[in-house]
Amino acid sequence: MPRSQVGTFREPFHLLDGARRNGELLTLVPAITQKMLTQQLRELEREGIVMRTVRQASPRRVEYAIVPRERERLRVLLSALCAWGRCWAYDTGAVIASGA
Repeated sequence: MPRSQVGTFREPFHLLDGARRNGELLTLVPAITQKMLTQQLRELEREGIVMRTVRQASPRRVEYAIVPRERERLRVLLSALCAWGRCWAYDTGAVIASGA
């Protein structure tokens, strides 16, 4: 994953189990604006990490998913980050937010 994507981990985490619509991601990622979400998804798409699919149903649906070749890499990376976060929280006495 490019270094520029280090701060953009939230969206891929929520896409590990499959494609999601924009509104679902807005609900799952606390304190993110529509503008910020759109910018991050576009950047991840440009980097080849996320693919955007337009479903021509009525109403039109847009879904985002991790490209297949990146799915396992991201799973390993995010798992390691979560483990690091738990260790850091234990060492510092920090409280991990619910659902983390």
